[in-house]
Amino acid sequence: MYEQVVSNLLLNAIQHTDIGGTIWISLVEGKVEIENKGAPIPENKLKLIWNAFYKVEEINNRSGEGSGLGLSIVKNMLELHKLSFGIENTEEGVKFWFNLRRG
Repeated sequence: MYEQVVSNLLLNAIQHTDIGGTIWISLVEGKVEIENKGAPIPENKLKLIWNAFYKVEEINNRSGEGSGLGLSIVKNMLELHKLSFGIENTEEGVKFWFNLRRG
């Protein structure tokens, strides 16, 4: 399950990072974070990105790829295992995170 979650989040980061851009992956005290350098997601769209087939059109997707299912799958898997997760805009771009432990 973790492999699928990380894979989907990483693929999403790759699709939204310019060629030659930066992606950071970290694990600190049971919290996994994947952050890509790039355009932020409008605040009013942050909750919507977890919906199946939803795509934020204003954000540059360099490859035009993606079905719009990856983040929905992440949400469903993490909710099934009762793990907290989220997304936030940062100074550098966008960060997705999830906890490895319930709580």
